Amino acid sequence: MAADRRFSILMDFAQVDPARKTTGKSARVSSLRALGQCRILTGSIRPYLMGGFGGVLFNFEDANDTAGGSASAGGGVEYAAWRRTRIFAEYSAAFYRMRSVTYSSTGSVLSTGERTTDALQSVAAGVSVGF
Repeated sequence: MAADRRFSILMDFAQVDPARKTTGKSARVSSLRALGQCRILTGSIRPYLMGGFGGVLFNFEDANDTAGGSASAGGGVEYAAWRRTRIFAEYSAAFYRMRSVTYSSTGSVLSTGERTTDALQSVAAGVSVGF
């Protein structure tokens, strides 16, 4: 949704299924974000910055699932190919807080680690159509 030529509001969903480094088992990671986009230039080639908030869900195959809030930041460039159609490429990172927890075979908590900040990074390219 474009507020004007420089500013847009976006909803973004991403899902990936990487293998965990520690066990090699699958871990589905999903994120949903609400983003604000600010175009630095308004010609046919438009570099932009974006930022927003959302959530991240980690669905582990071999451990307890977890979820949390995230703050996102990134930037990219879009090309105005037609009146309502854009071709874009962008990079973004969603920052979230986590704590490692070790469980026993019966599900009892054995230990918890310190809270740390980590980031999910993504590169995207595609075509967008405005309404």
